[in-house]
Amino acid sequence: MNHKALELQGLEKLTHYAPVLFLLSISLVGIITPVVKPSHRSDVLPLIIFPLIPGILAIIAYWWQKRVLRFRLFHTNHNSEENYNRLIQLFEKKGWTVKQRYHSQLIQATVPGFPKSWGELVTVRFLGNDLYVNSICDPAKYPSVTAYGHNRNNILTIVKAVDGSNQTLCDFDEPVMSKPVISLIRVIGLIAWAVVIGAMIWLFFKSR
Repeated sequence: MNHKALELQGLEKLTHYAPVLFLLSISLVGIITPVVKPSHRSDVLPLIIFPLIPGILAIIAYWWQKRVLRFRLFHTNHNSEENYNRLIQLFEKKGWTVKQRYHSQLIQATVPGFPKSWGELVTVRFLGNDLYVNSICDPAKYPSVTAYGHNRNNILTIVKAVDGSNQTLCDFDEPVMSKPVISLIRVIGLIAWAVVIGAMIWLFFKSR
């Protein structure tokens, strides 16, 4: 049982990393098009920018999508059985659908997330007094960039239900990102998407 990162299976991996594959496909089109259909124009800057920008975004998206699979470790004052029972009650109260459960070992549930996302997948592992918590956009549904879900709120809801607000947060190798940093990443992502779409529109009309 891996407590460091959530392990996705089969099509879940494809859905989770779909934004990366989409950006790579745009970059690949930008590389192949000049080869298949050479242009006699001297303006080579668009030919460089078009595959470069989505390629860079694909690297960033891959780093982010891989990072969010990590579990966050919380130390509690209760044993695994009590933590397990508290979370079962929380999920029933919140209307979260439990997908699988192993008494005092694992709970995995889906959270309705519309309109901000298509919903989230919450996974909690129990080890002694510790909780390992992960929340990502549900990979069993539509592709989504995890930064745009309610994942942070889901984790905070779980922690509060188990031990109130007095918690020590660990994230293995590096500190958890603050809310302003996450907001900044979202803004940069939106700007980057706008640049990609704008470049595609510009190249389309320029090639006519």
